[in-house]
Amino acid sequence: ADRPAAGPAAGALAALGASLFFVAEPGAAKAILPAMGGTPAAWGATLLFFQLALIIGYATVDWALRTGGARRVRVVHLAALGVASLALVAHAPFAGEPTPGAPTLLTALGMLASGLGLPVVALAFTAPAAQAWLAARAPGPGRESYVLYAASNAGSLAGLLAFPWLIEPVLSLGDVWSWWRIGIWVLAVVAALLWFGAGVPRDAVRPPAESLHAGPGTRLRWVARAAVPAALLLGVTDYLTRDLAPVPMLWVLPLALYLVTWILAFSPRTHGLVSWATRHQDVAAVATLILFLNPPWALVGPLAALLALTVIGIAQHGALAAEAPPAAQLGRFYVHLAVGGALGTAFVVGAGPALFPLPIETPVALVAAILLGRPPATTWSAAGRNRFLAFAVLAVAVPFVAGMDRQAGLASLSIAAGALAMLWRGAPIRVGAVLAALVVVSGAARLAAPDYLGGARNLLGRFSVLDRPAGISLVSGSTLHGLELRERTGRPEATLYYSRHGPYGDLVRLVSERHAGPGWRFGVVGLGIGSLGCTAPIGTAMTYFEINPEVVRLARDTSLFRSLTVCSPDAVVRLGDARLTLAAGDDRFDLLTLDAFNSDAIPTHLLTREAFAVYRERLAPGGIVAFHVSNRFLDLAPVVAAVAHEAGWVVAQAVPRGAAEREALETHTSDISMVAVAAEHETLAPLVAGDGWRWMGRRDSRPWTDDWTPLASALRIGWAEVLGR
Repeated sequence: ADRPAAGPAAGALAALGASLFFVAEPGAAKAILPAMGGTPAAWGATLLFFQLALIIGYATVDWALRTGGARRVRVVHLAALGVASLALVAHAPFAGEPTPGAPTLLTALGMLASGLGLPVVALAFTAPAAQAWLAARAPGPGRESYVLYAASNAGSLAGLLAFPWLIEPVLSLGDVWSWWRIGIWVLAVVAALLWFGAGVPRDAVRPPAESLHAGPGTRLRWVARAAVPAALLLGVTDYLTRDLAPVPMLWVLPLALYLVTWILAFSPRTHGLVSWATRHQDVAAVATLILFLNPPWALVGPLAALLALTVIGIAQHGALAAEAPPAAQLGRFYVHLAVGGALGTAFVVGAGPALFPLPIETPVALVAAILLGRPPATTWSAAGRNRFLAFAVLAVAVPFVAGMDRQAGLASLSIAAGALAMLWRGAPIRVGAVLAALVVVSGAARLAAPDYLGGARNLLGRFSVLDRPAGISLVSGSTLHGLELRERTGRPEATLYYSRHGPYGDLVRLVSERHAGPGWRFGVVGLGIGSLGCTAPIGTAMTYFEINPEVVRLARDTSLFRSLTVCSPDAVVRLGDARLTLAAGDDRFDLLTLDAFNSDAIPTHLLTREAFAVYRERLAPGGIVAFHVSNRFLDLAPVVAAVAHEAGWVVAQAVPRGAAEREALETHTSDISMVAVAAEHETLAPLVAGDGWRWMGRRDSRPWTDDWTPLASALRIGWAEVLGR
């Protein structure tokens, strides 16, 4: 076979394998999402699992090539595909039901390994195996190997983008896995035809003593350059989904940009773009570092972070492409890239939450990007330096002028450090030292602040306890999850969303009057600080469903909060994902409320048709399900209404109350968006008879399901949300 014939054949095999690999990635994350409580941790664990599979695939093929040449690679590749094909005949991916309980990174990796471990590892063999086949059929020092790498990433991008926009809207997750299994079988046939159809030349066996000539320093730099964009990928994805929802559409966008940077970096026609990104990655890193240390309540922050991920990814991957060894040694090179990607992801999803009380993994990765970057040739003229300094002084004053009371000092310090870094652009080590000091000072200032009383951080998120003027508050991300007034005697008063003056108070009074006393059962999904126990009358049987054990620990710490221990001392707290725990139990509730949030995002798997079927089973006759659906960027009330109307239930929505609302705000009540559903019209009629509720009529909208959660249909984004006004 000549080069023109060999290249497309190997490229087609690599592209098909990569497409199947990246179709499986968002599908796997969606499959384990309920077991992970609908948190962004599901995606982080999935990224790490797939990167570990790449290490196994690349390292195994490299070993086979060095010890037995292309013929041994053929045996290993076809054996892996054969075993995976047989495994998929006997067992469909994720055929079992997840088990309720507090999730950890190890349990997530275990679910992924048992769900589709063998097929994913076999797919990870395909790209380096295609490389070995190409080298055997078309030996020589040409650029075919790098073009093949770009083709593999192009296939990855195609499979990744196909999932949320072409596959997910029309196929259930079970159907996706059925077609994916067929794809694996087709790939096995194509690989067999490729390996046996053309054959492998007898002189294609490489010398077993061949080694990688790059020194330890160079190999360490390869790992670091691959790790930095991988860490940024996960950090930016978490930033993007924190206030929206962890769904495939938002997972795919950063990962697609990440793959594009690989394609551009290894393309022979993009040297100019790589050079531009290398010169400007320090600007992107400094700006994004300031945003991460002082996150704005607006979408402009995530959008800027996506831009920085792209620029830094092109620069770092472009440097890897420039340093890539000859084609004969690409196997070891790819192993180093895979190890770097896994280390970057593990740093963010595993080591960071365990080691750091604050989420500083992304700022650390941004500092590393600058340290790894080549000093740009930019020099400042005297006039340019003076203009820049004038702009920097003005920018430092902006946080104070804009009224950023609590964070003005840190924001100004961040801007000042960024300005200093830009003045020293030609000295990356000095710049990195300045920014690293900024990260340390910023973190220390937050932890040592007089209003910081404590906190908790793990795989599922970070919570801070702050001493605010209004009282002691529990904060996650950009959202307040509980507020307790300063009075330390008597029964605490429920505040914020849970006040007796708000929609929750209306529902509690309605159920209490129907039962003529407190002897009824109240189920709450999402513990917070246990405020709803104070909204309910004394004697109410309270059951909380909470996935994060750290939240339970904080709520029970009487030196911080008293709501749970005083208002509902006998409350039952069930640990694990609420939907799974509810389905496994036999409780019946008169009022069941969904108040689970990750920062400002409600887990989407709690808003689907299948979830609603679980809630109905857990209700007592005449019971009510209440959904707290407040969100800055999503209008989720129609989503709940569509699911309830499909089941023939009635829906009422809380509305602002004019003067009554203003009076309630004086008692530390926050206006919220709430939807209540019930089987009978008469159940909710007393609510709508007042001023605070209205009926929601039927709409011609398709209910969300576990297999279909089109987030775009619920987006409510204008200039106010983008700019944070």
